[in-house]
Amino acid sequence: MGFRRLFTIQWKNVFGFTRTMAKRSGRSSLSILFDFIDCYRKRGTTWLNYMNFGFDRQRDPAIRDTFATEYKDNAVMFRCNVPERARVIKDKGLFNEAYREFLGRDFIDLRHADCAAYEAFVGRFDTVFAKPASGCGGDGVEKLTREQARGQFDRLVREGKVVIEEAARQHSELNAINADSVNTLRTCTCINELGDVTVLYMVLRIGRKGSVVDNMSAGGLYTKLSDDGRITHPCYSAVGFGTVYT
Repeated sequence: MGFRRLFTIQWKNVFGFTRTMAKRSGRSSLSILFDFIDCYRKRGTTWLNYMNFGFDRQRDPAIRDTFATEYKDNAVMFRCNVPERARVIKDKGLFNEAYREFLGRDFIDLRHADCAAYEAFVGRFDTVFAKPASGCGGDGVEKLTREQARGQFDRLVREGKVVIEEAARQHSELNAINADSVNTLRTCTCINELGDVTVLYMVLRIGRKGSVVDNMSAGGLYTKLSDDGRITHPCYSAVGFGTVYT
C-alpha cells in the first residue's frame, strides 16, 4: 500500500472513529490511530474496515491478514478483469451501457448528449438521479424531480454529474423499510474454473431516513441475509457505531 494513499484518507471520519474505538477497546486514541495507519499501509484497511472488523480488539496479525479489506478486495477484483473491463466497471456511464439489458432503468450520459436530449430525457420521468461517472460511497449523487431537473444541463455537466438515471422503483416491502432511498441487495459470488457460481453471502443495505443513498459512508445501514433472502440479524451502521437497529 503506497504512502501516497494516506493523503486520500477521510481524516475527519478517522478522528471521530478513533475516539469511539478507544472507548470500546480501552486503548488510547493515539494507539488506535497509529495502528489504523499501519493496517492501512500494510493491508489496505479503510477506517470503515478497521471499525467493522473489530481491529481495535483483534490485534493478531495472522488473523487480521485473513480479512478481505477494501483495497485488497479491489486489487483482486481488478486483477480478475482485463483492463478494458476494469475501466467499464469504474465508470458508471460505461457500466450502464455495457449492462443495459440487465439494468432495469433508463439513463443518459451527458458526455455524449446535448441539452435538448437531456431535457427530453428528464421530461419523461417524475424523478431522476444525477451521478458523477466515477467515485463511490454515494458522493455527489443528487435526486431531482422533473421540475428541479429542467434547465440544469450546464450545471450538472460543470459539476461532473453526467450520468442521469431514471429512478428505480423498489418492491413495496423494501419501500416500507425506507422510501427515501433505493435499498439494495448486494450478493458476493465466487466462480470456479468450471464456471460454477457459489453465493458466499448476501447483504441488504438500507438508506437512513432523509438520505437518497444507502451507502454506509453516507450513514446507511446494513444487515446480513439468510440463504433464502430473509432478514435474520439486526442492522448496523458506521454512524453511532455499536448501535443496533431492529
